[in-house]
Amino acid sequence: MTSFRGTGFRTKADFDKARFDGSADFRGTVFTGGCESFNRTVFAGPADFGTKSAARLAWSREPARR
Repeated sequence: MTSFRGTGFRTKADFDKARFDGSADFRGTVFTGGCESFNRTVFAGPADFGTKSAARLAWSREPARR
């Protein structure tokens, strides 16, 4: 499990091409000024951004199930 729960990012948070094999917890995470990037990020396990997340997840994906 990877947890960024309650973390605040004031500068760019670059998760481009990251791979999360287990669960990823971003609940309560604050990305100031829209400076987060999840381009081509792969979430192999459950990812929880909570109900108030404004994270932009363009080009992110779950891997194909076999």
